[in-house]
Amino acid sequence: MTGVSIIVPAHNEAALLGRCLDNLLSQNKIERRLEIIVVANGCTDSTFAIAQSYSRRFQEHGLGYSPVDLAEGGKTNAINQGEAIARYQDRIYIDADVVLSPNAINAVVDAIDREAPVHACCRLVMDKGQSWSTELYRRLWYQLPFARDGFTGGGLYAVNHLGRQRWGQFPAIIADDIFVRSQFSPDERVHVDEECRTNLAEGFLTLIRVRRRQNSGMRQLAQMFPDLIKNDPKERLGPGEHIALFLKMPLAYLTYASIILASRLAGQTAMWARDR
Repeated sequence: MTGVSIIVPAHNEAALLGRCLDNLLSQNKIERRLEIIVVANGCTDSTFAIAQSYSRRFQEHGLGYSPVDLAEGGKTNAINQGEAIARYQDRIYIDADVVLSPNAINAVVDAIDREAPVHACCRLVMDKGQSWSTELYRRLWYQLPFARDGFTGGGLYAVNHLGRQRWGQFPAIIADDIFVRSQFSPDERVHVDEECRTNLAEGFLTLIRVRRRQNSGMRQLAQMFPDLIKNDPKERLGPGEHIALFLKMPLAYLTYASIILASRLAGQTAMWARDR
């Protein structure tokens, strides 16, 4: 019986990692072997200590578990280090701030269990924002073409062993999820209708920093992999759709537009920020 390696890169996620690991422990039982590799990278908080504290619980559930501590930060480097010790070629990559519906891992494992290259993701659900700017941003985000069905690959994505052969190590990039998704044509992507819940960044200025990093990530991919990024075109709103959205939710539209405009005017950044 083959297995699946789940890699969880975590940078200063002490506040959320325990919730993520509890959620993985509570997933419905699957028939394939499973291992979880948590890679704490560049942490200045107790992320690694929390990861270590879960070792016995995962062992009691009959699951492989490896906490890794890296002095150097960087998500793709953390993924590479996790893959270096992974036992299985089918892979699931999960952000440390997400919570999955109880059958999500089961459904994703089933989706990638095939003899053809495949990419799978769950339906991304954004919890209600605590600040007015984040909640207005969230409401508008759900109206955008790429976000309407929620299957963006953010928070969780998976590939089988044949799909993983399409690239070597992860390059030092910001948008790892888009890099991976772009390796697959639309008919090689499976949308698993299970929830992957997370929160948006809170506050107007924080959202600008996050969008600025996302913009930098897309520019980086376009420069480094111009042919690859063509596999992931984004449907854009037409003028009439912009007007309709503004009339439907004017305050949310203006908030979202202000954040987008401010992030573009701010230029590029390599600074870490939560990617949502």
